[in-house]
Amino acid sequence: MAETKFLCFGLWLFSAFINSVMQEVLVRGYLYQMIKNNYNIVVAVLISTGLFTFAHGGAFEAGILPVLNVITMSLFRDGSFWEYTESLVAPIVIHFLWNGVGAIILGGVSLAEDLPAYV
Repeated sequence: MAETKFLCFGLWLFSAFINSVMQEVLVRGYLYQMIKNNYNIVVAVLISTGLFTFAHGGAFEAGILPVLNVITMSLFRDGSFWEYTESLVAPIVIHFLWNGVGAIILGGVSLAEDLPAYV
């Protein structure tokens, strides 16, 4: 039984990592860069943050604090880590830690209705 729980927990963390990679590649690696190259950094930050926020539709159902959480984390990753490092590594790591530790381990955000109760 303990082995099953450990494997399920590992699968949830792996899923959170892959989710973070894919979101950062799409939003920061592609959309943000395309908009920034065609317009400017302000337009890129505003549009990518808006799209990233609306992609997290569950936050709207949960209330204003989860929406602000998504917005501030998107701004934090855009304005700080992406522009400072010019690499997707830092935004991916931050996104994964935010989801993996904050959501899965500490239960701060519900990522899915079927998240095992023991996690």
